[in-house]
Amino acid sequence: MIFKIADGRDFLYQWDLNRQVIVDDPTITEVHFSNGLEDYSLVVKVVDGKANIPNILLQNSFDIKVFAYDGESTRYDAVFEVKAKARPSDYVYTEEQEYTIEYYLKQAIDEAKANGEFNGDILTNPPFKLAE
Repeated sequence: MIFKIADGRDFLYQWDLNRQVIVDDPTITEVHFSNGLEDYSLVVKVVDGKANIPNILLQNSFDIKVFAYDGESTRYDAVFEVKAKARPSDYVYTEEQEYTIEYYLKQAIDEAKANGEFNGDILTNPPFKLAE
């Protein structure tokens, strides 16, 4: 099997944090993670043969689908069971990348620029006074 959970178990627990999968193929550069709730996967770079499982996927007890990507195509896949458990009272959510309103606004602006719908003038010459 190309994927192994770093602690040796063959399943995960809901609400765990900072878990990793070992990727037993040096040609794999990215691992794509999904629990089927979204129409996209979360992409994580492989570093030293390991990829961090996104903490956000462990907030639910849905199985996590894992895909190995070598830069050109998906080469392998696996599914890891996530066992349900009660949310710990001391649970603190952490994630390497937080998505903020600024992130989504930048995505929308970049898309509008790419489509020729926006040239960016309002950002350099706003029609209002900026707060100091």
